[in-house]
Amino acid sequence: PFPPPGFLIILSARVSDHHTHAELLRQTALAPLRVPSLVIYNGYDDLVDPWYTRQLAATLAKETRTEIKLVHERGHGIKRMLDHELAQVRAFLRSLPPPPPKTLSRILYDGARSRSC
Repeated sequence: PFPPPGFLIILSARVSDHHTHAELLRQTALAPLRVPSLVIYNGYDDLVDPWYTRQLAATLAKETRTEIKLVHERGHGIKRMLDHELAQVRAFLRSLPPPPPKTLSRILYDGARSRSC
């Protein structure tokens, strides 16, 4: 199995509506995921309604979640961010713990893998 993520960055997304995910969503409603999360969405998104992104954000603990609602943009893409929004992104990224150092075996494995491609 994969280790849990160290952080999440979500850009205008929605929760799954597939019936097999219903139990997982019910569990996160009772106990939101506690992982550092940055959720960015456009207040005037014409593809993913902002309500869906807020619904997805609600599955994440408020204490570990940073939300940025872009109100100056139109459409689905994020074309630009204002200085105060960029400052929020930078603050989120700076708040993350540094990644663990690579072990010698991992460095050798990565090197061997890159040469075999």
